Amino acid sequence: MIEDKLELVTRYQFADSDGADEYMRAEPLRARGRTSRTAVAATNTTPSTASANYYILDHRLREADDRRQYVLDGGGDGGDYAGWTWVSGIRMYW
Repeated sequence: MIEDKLELVTRYQFADSDGADEYMRAEPLRARGRTSRTAVAATNTTPSTASANYYILDHRLREADDRRQYVLDGGGDGGDYAGWTWVSGIRMYW
């Protein structure tokens, strides 16, 4: 049955800082070909994740999908960022 093989996972997180620019996110910059970390310095961050695992052969073979969304509030100096990533793959071991 599908419900025995399907696993759904969600996660939400919020972090707020006392000072300006305490949170950094470098991955979006690498995707855009830039290297400066200060362009996405933020005063608070809100990452959330939604994942699905479909077990084909118990825990030995599964198809996994993971979608993550990031929202960073840069405060007054314009370091805002909002974006998402999606990773999908087959995981196996014997």
